Parts: sequence; structure tokens; C-alpha cells
Amino acid sequence: VPSGAPRWLQLDLGSSMQLHSVSTRGRDNDAQWVTAYDVKTSLDLSNWADHGSFTGGSSQHYVKTNTLSTCVTNIRYVRMYPTAFSANGLATQFEVYVTINNCA
Repeated sequence: VPSGAPRWLQLDLGSSMQLHSVSTRGRDNDAQWVTAYDVKTSLDLSNWADHGSFTGGSSQHYVKTNTLSTCVTNIRYVRMYPTAFSANGLATQFEVYVTINNCA
């Protein structure tokens, strides 16, 4: 990532959803993973809500799932901002768990 460039991963869910969990996993073929990150969501790409900081995995193969403290409704975009990563570098697989009904 060039110096000064934004460092985040953005997902477009395609339509309004409800978010309840997120997970990360490292790079399969190298010892690179995210150890900490922040999550923000938006419906319109202009107004972003912060949903806190989360702990990532402890190895490249470990899947770390975090449940948000409250279900986030009416969102379309999710951003993951890595804040710490393994000594070998930054790489991640990022998943979000959503529903179109109610968060139960």
C-alpha cells in the first residue's frame, strides 16, 4: 500500500442488509494475517457508522469470528480497517454474516 493511501477493504452487499458477525482468516500460502481491525458500515457511502475494534486471528489458518454487540440494520457497505497485522505483512480474507430479515 503506498504511503498515505487509505488502508481498508470495502464490501458492497448489493442491497440493504442486517449485519451480525464478521470474520478474518490469513493468507493461505504465507504467514500473513490481520491481528486487529475496525469495522464501519454505511447505506450510502457518505455516512459511516463505527462498530468498534475487533481481534483478528493468531495464525494464517485460524478463522476468527466476532459477533457485533448489536445487530446492525439497514446497511449496504462494510469497511474493514486493519490496525495491526503479523510481522510478515498484511493479508486477510474477510467475511461478513448478514440477513435480510431480522437479526435473531
